[in-house]
Amino acid sequence: MTLRLNATSALTILSLALLPQGLLAVQGNEDRGTPLPRVSGPLPGYPSFQDVMELESVGPPRIDPRGERIVFLRGAGGIDERTITLWMWSPSEGTREFGSGPDFTGQFEWTADGRYGVLLHTGGAGSALRFFKPEAPRSPERVVALPFPSIQEYALSPDGRWVALLVPQPPSAAATFEQELLGPFMEEDEKGATVDLWLLDLNDPSAPPRRMTDGVVSVQEAVWSPTRPELAIVHGPPEGRNNFWLNDISLVDVETASVTPWVTEPGKNHSVVWSPDGDRIALVTTPGEALTNAAAEIGIADRPGGSGDGEQAVRVVTAAIPTEATPVAWGAHGLVFVAELGTHGAMFLLPKEGGAPRRLPTPGLVIQASEFDQSMGGSALAFMAAPTDGMWDIHLMDLESASISRVTDVGQQVADWQLGSRETIRWSASDGTEIEGVLHRPPDFDPRVRRPLLVDVHGGPRAAALETIADHLPGYGRPVLHWLWKGALVLEPNYRGSSGYGTDFRRLHPAGIGEGDAGDVLAGIQHLVDAGLVDENRVGVMGWSYGGFISAWISATNREDSPTKVAAVSAGAGITDWRTHYGWEYDNYTTGEFSFGGPPWQRGDAYDRASPMTYVEGARTPTLFQHVEDDPIVPLAGSRRQYRALLEQGVDTRMIVYPGRSHGVPLVRQRLGAMWQNWAWFAKYLWGEEASPSLDAEVR
Repeated sequence: MTLRLNATSALTILSLALLPQGLLAVQGNEDRGTPLPRVSGPLPGYPSFQDVMELESVGPPRIDPRGERIVFLRGAGGIDERTITLWMWSPSEGTREFGSGPDFTGQFEWTADGRYGVLLHTGGAGSALRFFKPEAPRSPERVVALPFPSIQEYALSPDGRWVALLVPQPPSAAATFEQELLGPFMEEDEKGATVDLWLLDLNDPSAPPRRMTDGVVSVQEAVWSPTRPELAIVHGPPEGRNNFWLNDISLVDVETASVTPWVTEPGKNHSVVWSPDGDRIALVTTPGEALTNAAAEIGIADRPGGSGDGEQAVRVVTAAIPTEATPVAWGAHGLVFVAELGTHGAMFLLPKEGGAPRRLPTPGLVIQASEFDQSMGGSALAFMAAPTDGMWDIHLMDLESASISRVTDVGQQVADWQLGSRETIRWSASDGTEIEGVLHRPPDFDPRVRRPLLVDVHGGPRAAALETIADHLPGYGRPVLHWLWKGALVLEPNYRGSSGYGTDFRRLHPAGIGEGDAGDVLAGIQHLVDAGLVDENRVGVMGWSYGGFISAWISATNREDSPTKVAAVSAGAGITDWRTHYGWEYDNYTTGEFSFGGPPWQRGDAYDRASPMTYVEGARTPTLFQHVEDDPIVPLAGSRRQYRALLEQGVDTRMIVYPGRSHGVPLVRQRLGAMWQNWAWFAKYLWGEEASPSLDAEVR
């Protein structure tokens, strides 16, 4: 396992784009040379947008083999310059900076004996692994030069002899020359670089690296066996259109250099965790689902046999838990896995002796399922979690007692902030489907008062709102905290197709694109209006990516006589025409086959029925459009089309375009702008106020 500074690329192209802009979303330095004035407001006496965006973040954790020390990344800094450093915690020494250097890539490993921390550095002098003693983190005791300009990931063998390297193949000399002579240019659907597995013998620095894969498949994960000189690798074709779900698992034997197929189930097979005896692996799989649109299950596969092709059937062990699950640790007590469960998430233990999984207690915590690490033998587990009213912090669980302690305390930054309260609520959609959502209440909440409502629709649709304020700390484009401080309610609905509710709920999505999922959102609004909590004339809806699509749908279809009224909309990077999106989407097989049952030239009526542009004539809802200029996921053209249609019909509308190439707003300062633009838009239509940013005299 490694610490990675860059979050893993989303495999579904309608993933939640505006992730909390915390540690893992920050790259490099946006220093403009001259400090700019701080932006004040918008609410006197409360933290500013800039204060929220500059909160410190931590994670992910990397625990040492004995479970006594945890190393983690820490991000802090200003709106134009953020610094990423490496820190270490131990119960005896507390927390102190570990040190990293300007060319640190963000990847960190412990050696199996826990004596050294190993950091990957890249820079002008080339790539190198640097071995540091925890008690002397400033001066490496050993530096191992690596003969590759780019390394995607590395992993140390348990015996300390080998380091596995995932190395992208460099472009050919001919391709480089052509770019220099005739470019630069980008070719549509050009396959990504193949990533090969290489092994370096740390006991013999003079020995050249050994390439273990053939350059045909692309390796995505390499996980060492705890007992033998071998690795389980997750691999597929080089990244290209319509192949993100094609993943198999093979066994690589270091001594013989053989590569034996292991798991070849249809669909995705990934996130490998070895059993302590090295005889099995646990993995995420979608058995029988070539397109991965079923909720992920955990499977177990025995090691390949000594003859034949060695492939093994996968035994699903989470069938009784109807939602997405991921294995995170396998130790003396059994297999620990995380499952998304609606607005929360839970940890389970599959006991070593067998039987049904049992839920591990995580009182008062919402689990972040993507960031876990186990000690050698799996007796201790480090993970990210948050209370409902705080920030994501690193926690430590003793699996013997199931006790949990908090390691970091970035939540202390907001200890004196009034963050309101929240709960999971439920309502019925028009077809009777039960829908959940998170309702955030302001600090002065009084159920007898009808209030403005802001609806924040998540992207995906395979994502889910969680019952915590942590995803809004630091801020990321939509000022949820400040709306609560202004006295509004905020609803985050988990509409049909959201993750955390199982395969059947996910499969409600194809037949309900637009009318169904937007209808779920509107039914949630009406539920709060009928409960006497919301002023029906002061409702705003916003979202990004698929949430932007739902917002654009509501913008196009909301009328004077609509049973549920919406006063204003903000649509970020939303799809307005599914025919156009089919041609733009990198993995359009998902849209074509799963969502619509065929391409647009065969199923054009279905694409049109789901497109907001089909209904835009007669639209009346004031709408703010936000989009990145070179969005590689959702075309800017869609937002431009609906913006123009509203403009020419005399509807109040505004279009904001952010320079850059990204599906989310690229720069921190641009995200500050996005917060102000959303704030001003809804202030106008829900409160009748004009709002604009002003400057503090203080310059940092």
